[in-house]
Amino acid sequence: PSRQGQIILFDLWRLNRHSLETYTYRDRFGLLKTQIPTLGKPFEIVSNFPILSYPEVWTSKVETGEYEGVVFRRRLSPVDDIILRHKSSITEDVQIIGFTGGEGKHSGRLGALICRTLAGVEVSVGGGLDDKAREDIWLNQSAYLGRWLTIKGLARFESGSIRHPNFLHWRPDLDA
Repeated sequence: PSRQGQIILFDLWRLNRHSLETYTYRDRFGLLKTQIPTLGKPFEIVSNFPILSYPEVWTSKVETGEYEGVVFRRRLSPVDDIILRHKSSITEDVQIIGFTGGEGKHSGRLGALICRTLAGVEVSVGGGLDDKAREDIWLNQSAYLGRWLTIKGLARFESGSIRHPNFLHWRPDLDA
């Protein structure tokens, strides 16, 4: 909430009409820092930390909810180099209480599972299901109603709902 409306910048690929894609991340980030004062609000630059401070950053920034996760990037890498990400996630068991039909690509099959957490919070789970599962669930809703599954999300809203919930696996041990 403290960053609502802000645009957080972390890299610069072009400056005016000049491509920076062959520049190192260190140089691109340095140029980005020179541009931030000219942009003003709502733009802000992301913090960078040495990799050795990862445990401290995780504890003080990610576990407190200030950051969603961390990104690892070599300071001497070009734009197309590998980037590693480690995001905080939440898993929770939920029970299916309903279904919504899909649209577009998923027309005629399941769009999302309507689920309830143990705390009674409703969650719409549309990610993590393949096309075959979506078709089977849609055609056999009565067989799935009341079943339990585990979902994974990126964060928890104040309402208790999970942000970007995705299906992980079924929980037949809880179905009884």
